[in-house]
Amino acid sequence: MTRTLGHGKIDLIQPGVSSRLAGMDNDLKQKFAPRRNKRYAHLRRFHEEAAWANTLDWKTNDYDFYRLTRAILDYLDSDFREKCGIRVDQLADRAEIRDCFRTCRRLYQEEERLFQRLGIYGFLHVNLELWLGGKACHVMDARREAAERLIRESDAA
Repeated sequence: MTRTLGHGKIDLIQPGVSSRLAGMDNDLKQKFAPRRNKRYAHLRRFHEEAAWANTLDWKTNDYDFYRLTRAILDYLDSDFREKCGIRVDQLADRAEIRDCFRTCRRLYQEEERLFQRLGIYGFLHVNLELWLGGKACHVMDARREAAERLIRESDAA
């Protein structure tokens, strides 16, 4: 349906058409403004990852624990890249991350009854995200201070 208002024509959206337009918007968004980080486009949603993690034998099999930690790191790296423009390896080195995961694994096993509802994936994910998030805040604050200093210096010149 088209109506003329003032100098131009305006197309009015009819009921039921909005779902097709939403699909078009997503297609256009992917074409003209894709996600910055296509490397991790294959990532599953949090709940799917958590369900997958429950099928792993992470308690006795070190390789399964490695797969679990790798999935969490991929997910968090994607998030930090998209939201902050920072890679996880810029926040902590491999040894620090490995130690954090091992500490969280030990804590989870000691208090499994308490954390069982959250699950190992959620427990590791939340703890690592909080730890890395604190480091990211320091990096972002340093970037902001450097930008403010540059602005002050350019205004003074």
